[in-house]
Parts: sequence; structure tokens; C-alpha cells
Amino acid sequence: MSERDPGDPRSGRRTEGARRRGVLGILLGAALALAACAPSPPTPPVPGPSTQIVGEVDDAIQEWWTGPVVEQHEGWYSTAALSETGEILAVDLDDAGATSRTVVATAPVDDHNVPARATIPGRGSLLEWTHHGTEEHFYISVAPGSGRAESFEGRPVQEITVGSRVSYGQLLHVADAQTTDTDTFWVLLRNDLNWGIAELVVNWTTGEATYDGKYRRLVTFPEQAYMTSSFDDTSSGTVRIAAGYNPAVGRSDVYLLELDLRTGVLTDLMRPSTTHDVTSSEYLEAEELTPLLGRTDGTRRLLDVSPVSAAPAVLTVEYPGDVSADGVYTETVLDGSGDTSSQTYGSTGRHLERYPCGAAFGPDGAVWHCGESGGSWSLWRDDEKVLDSGAALLRPMPTTGGPVTALVGRVEQYDDYKSWSGSSLLALSVR
Repeated sequence: MSERDPGDPRSGRRTEGARRRGVLGILLGAALALAACAPSPPTPPVPGPSTQIVGEVDDAIQEWWTGPVVEQHEGWYSTAALSETGEILAVDLDDAGATSRTVVATAPVDDHNVPARATIPGRGSLLEWTHHGTEEHFYISVAPGSGRAESFEGRPVQEITVGSRVSYGQLLHVADAQTTDTDTFWVLLRNDLNWGIAELVVNWTTGEATYDGKYRRLVTFPEQAYMTSSFDDTSSGTVRIAAGYNPAVGRSDVYLLELDLRTGVLTDLMRPSTTHDVTSSEYLEAEELTPLLGRTDGTRRLLDVSPVSAAPAVLTVEYPGDVSADGVYTETVLDGSGDTSSQTYGSTGRHLERYPCGAAFGPDGAVWHCGESGGSWSLWRDDEKVLDSGAALLRPMPTTGGPVTALVGRVEQYDDYKSWSGSSLLALSVR
């Protein structure tokens, strides 16, 4: 038998070229295997025929119970957000969708710490946020001047102590109290199991906010509850408020209230004879209120309250049992005779951990809602689909008008309220 060529593969020995080809083959195979395992980037959102995506704010998430969420000004919009690393962000969008952002401070990574932002162009802008019920104070940054996001650069942060653990924050501008140098804001907060208001006077000349201990007591609840208020018409002195319980506590009552910023009187719209002076030393007990929506055999989540310019109404998710993908978005309207009617807008589909995609009233009373079906997420205005997305949508935020009609969150991964990634805010123009 003849001796085999050392370069012949059959000999059990390999030439240098053969060895190199083998190594390259192994590396190529490993690369292909890794590529097959790596997640593919999410497909871009697909706008409906009447929709244009005019801008996107990267690494930004919003929250249910803070506000204002977005305000329209001449040629631009002001909003705020929290980044995935806990940056407190002031964000602007112009009419064409171009964005700018300024990091104001940091907070624990928890989307309940998203800041509220109120802006009065030419006087200034105000940011407020909390550390989600872990501290007895909330945080304020005042930026005098144009009101634009960049005016927060280098501005100090103040701590305002109220004496009980606070969460969220909704800035209600008391227009009648405005002076040459100051604006007064009532900050609607949850403190322990109560909801109340801290009065702030913002001096645009000194750039400071003053709290003199005026904490106005609204309602005390037997279990964890939320309040949401309409911001579009606070110049009239009236703020509409809905209150409802956390779905986990086994209570489902929803209340509909109005607060007069001039008199400090809170009125139960279901029984207007039930009123409460928020300057008193006591809270109104929730049991004294007449619910708009009473007990349900399933589970309920409150989402939003209608603007003051529209009929009194709330948006909820109604679940036949526990929180699940078969929740139904429901609008309940109160008419002038005290009767209620309801309309549904489809199911929520898959949740992000415990949260549905969400729904909100537009300034014209339109219902913006989004949900999941078959692995795809869609945003609707009433019965018109305006956006499809392969990544999850979260918390639609209609504007009061102009070229940007609404913002909506988009997030690639949401493990819980302390862990998410790939978040952004989409700015939509919907005809």
C-alpha cells in the first residue's frame, strides 16, 4: 500500500490552508448561530392613511398619574419624561417634530417618578416629581424665561416637605392668583392613602418655589386609590377629577368630582349636595361619596377623566374576572339628569406586566385607545385605526391641537415599572 500524501485529507493530517479553511468555517458557523439567536430589531411602526409620524423622543417614558403630560404653545409643545437610567427630562417638540431634551436631575428608576411639567411661555417652566411613596417630600425645579427645555440647564432642585409619603403630582395653575412676578400652582398628590394639594407660589424673578405649609385635604380612601384630573380648562377655575382604586385591592368604585380653584370647594357630581372645603383640617371620607361606577363582579382600572368642556365622563378597563387580556375599554358618561350611559372600544389584549396599553380623552372628547391583538399593537382614535406597531404601545397622550395631534409611548421590553428598555415617545399628526 502506498504512503498517503501528508496534504491529502484522507491522511489524517492537514495542510496549513486546510487548517485555515477549517477555522474560518467554524467561525462562520458560530457567527451564523449567534445571528440566528439574536433578537431582530422591532419593525418600524406603520401609520394609518390619515397619520404621519413627525418625530420621536428616544429613551423616554411617560406615566398615568402625573401632568400636564403635554402642552401646546406657539410653534412648539412642552412635555417631560423619565429615561431608562432615571434621568428627569424636560422635552420640547416643535411643530415639525424636531425634539430637544435637557436632563434636570435623577430619580430612582421607576416610571411612577415621571415628572409633571407646567409651562407659561415668556414667564417660565416648572418641573415636579416624587420618589414614588418612599419620601415625605417632592421635588421642584423652576426655569424662568422662555419656558423651553434648555432653560432648565443648570437650574437647582428644591425639596418640598409635606409630612407624609407622596407619589405622583399634577400641576394645576391657579390663573386668578397670577401677579407680575409669580404664578400659583396647586400640586395634586397622593400622600399615603389620601389625596391632597400642596400650594406652591413660583417666583419667576428669583427662580424659586415657596411652600408655606398649605396642604389642602381632598379625599381619604380605605385602600390605595388614584386620582386623574383634566388640565385643558383650568383657566376657567374648574378642574374635573376622577378617583378609582388600584385593581389589586378588591374595590371597584369610581367617583367623579369637580374642584373649584377659586373657592376651594370639591363637589361630588353624582350628588352635588355633597361638597367639601379643601381648606378644612379634615379629609372627605370616600364612603361619603356617591360612586359613578359601583361594585363589579370582575376587576376595574380607572384610566382618564373627560375635559371640562365635554360631558362628565370616565374611561375604565372592565375585566370580567382578574386582570387579563380580555379587558374592555369602556367610556361611561353622566348626563344632566344624573343618568349614565356607556360605550365600549374593544379589548386591551396583552398587558405590559400589569398594565394595559391604555386610553385617554382628547380635548374634543374623542377616545384614544390602544391594545394588542395577534402580536401586533394598534392605536385608535374612536373607531379609526391610526397606527400599527410591532413593539408595544403604551399610554396615548392627545394634545390640544396643532400639527402634533398626539404622543404615544413605544417600548420594546417592559418587565415591570422598575425595568424597561427601548422606550420612546412617538409624535403623531393625525388628520
